Amino acid sequence: MMRSEEFPGRTLHVNGKEMLYFSGTSYLGLSVDKEYQELIKEGVDKYGVHFSGSRNGNVQYSLFEEAERYIADWLSTGDAVVTSSGFASGQLLIKVLQDMEWSMEYAPGCHPALWRNSDDATNGDFISWSTMIRVQLEGMLPRRMVLLCNSTDPLFCNPVNFDWLTDISTLHEVLLVVDDSHGIGLTGKNGEGVVSQLRKLPSHVQWVVTSSLGKAPGLAAGFIAGSHNLIKKVRQSPWFVGAAPSAPAFLYALLKGGEIRARQLQKLRKFQMPFGSHSLVKQHFNFQPVLPVFFSKSQPLYTYLLSRNIIISHFPYPKPTSSPISRVILHAALDPADIGNLLEEIKTFYEDFQ
Repeated sequence: MMRSEEFPGRTLHVNGKEMLYFSGTSYLGLSVDKEYQELIKEGVDKYGVHFSGSRNGNVQYSLFEEAERYIADWLSTGDAVVTSSGFASGQLLIKVLQDMEWSMEYAPGCHPALWRNSDDATNGDFISWSTMIRVQLEGMLPRRMVLLCNSTDPLFCNPVNFDWLTDISTLHEVLLVVDDSHGIGLTGKNGEGVVSQLRKLPSHVQWVVTSSLGKAPGLAAGFIAGSHNLIKKVRQSPWFVGAAPSAPAFLYALLKGGEIRARQLQKLRKFQMPFGSHSLVKQHFNFQPVLPVFFSKSQPLYTYLLSRNIIISHFPYPKPTSSPISRVILHAALDPADIGNLLEEIKTFYEDFQ
């Protein structure tokens, strides 16, 4: 394990060495973007460092409502509610859904933010799970079911899709809960995430999206977006009333920073596509075109790249006792020359050491 007193951008200094950084989830590089930082500073000057109070207090503040309308319009949902983090969003939603007393089925790899407890962790792959659910529902009397999953697989980069839900019988009521933390601001035509897929689902399959804003959008906040009725239940729940909201400065940057995020997304896509098209990457990595994440099938690659002053993601997940997962993660703070450097080192590794 390495330790650093600074936070990463394009590079990270560790033990006196400057190392190229291909890790983390700041996909748009906004954590070190000076213009974006200035927006957050403006927000602090305007609203202070924190809001200490309940969202359901006797004084209501327009900034929160503006941020929620922004998200609902961005994702074309009936309504949205903002929270302090993606994890808070997931747990808040689960508390509300448990009161509905529908059965809950968890997809493999579903983020712990949506778990009721550790028993909700499941193994396997998404395709097999979705087939099992579809077959299971075919032989059942009318049922109410909540299906919970991630929008993407940011660990092993296996495919995730929702086309199979069109085959679910109209006898059943289904609510699909999707954690889009690794998609929002990054996937979809304009960074709207998974909703471009969910809008194609039949009307008897309802859906709701929960997400962190801390990855691609680079903000310490989260949200839930869905129908008016469901979001109304969330707002009226004691878990929403009793929780502190996000710092207003981050919501100010959400509202004002759209052009910056769009610029960074285009920058990332310019070198994400060529990297994914390279023959070495196709041969030795698992990846999906929508994500700038590339799962390495070779554990020794991490050690080799580290010796060449390149850091990639490599740590056990979801438990400290789990096997390490090695991934190359591209982000918009990098330069095209950095991508070329990485490819050269990957080429050397597979030619000389494998």
